[in-house]
Amino acid sequence: MKLEKKREDYLVKIIHDFKTPTIAQIKTLEILSKNISQKISQEEQDLIDLTINSCNYVLRLIETFYEAEKLESEPIKLNYQTFDIVSIIKEIISSINLILKYHELKIVLNSIKECKIFADKIQIKKAIENILSNSIKHAYKHSTIEVKVEVVKNNLFFEVKNNSPYIPNSVLNEIFNKYKTSKFQNHSIGSGLTFHLSKEIINAHYGVMIAKSFEDDINIFGFSIPIK
Repeated sequence: MKLEKKREDYLVKIIHDFKTPTIAQIKTLEILSKNISQKISQEEQDLIDLTINSCNYVLRLIETFYEAEKLESEPIKLNYQTFDIVSIIKEIISSINLILKYHELKIVLNSIKECKIFADKIQIKKAIENILSNSIKHAYKHSTIEVKVEVVKNNLFFEVKNNSPYIPNSVLNEIFNKYKTSKFQNHSIGSGLTFHLSKEIINAHYGVMIAKSFEDDINIFGFSIPIK
């Protein structure tokens, strides 16, 4: 027990040491952007905004690492509320427009107009952001990412389809494992932390993760959860 407490305290200190300078960078860039926005070109403004987005990505990765580690000792605590998941998805897509532009990608949302669900809004948003982030990271340039939302038999289905390297079943079957790293045809799976956390979030909502890969370089990731 003492060893576990020491480990947790050490982890908290490391997270703090990483978060503090990252947050400082974000705040500094936001102030800089606000004060000089009238004096620089749109291209320069986009570069500042992209740097802010990159810092926010690092911050989310740090938080994801901490949350994934916390799962070792305690389950995810959910705070249920009723909300429109389609509005959340539109909000996320709007916030990543610059990142899509940088990666030379387009995104298309095929969805019903509204879908009210009873779930943890913050945690579901994290799962969606993780899946979208992965799809953007590995998509071929100049391609289109398709986001689909539908309801089938009282279950919500959220899927993201992109054009990216085929993932063999041997890798696909382990893609949600914590700390799993693998490469196949330049498709870097990374640490697996974001997928692992997404799976835990969806499992806590009594849902299932979706992972499909086709040899014509189409990949689909997402989840389904019951609508309560």
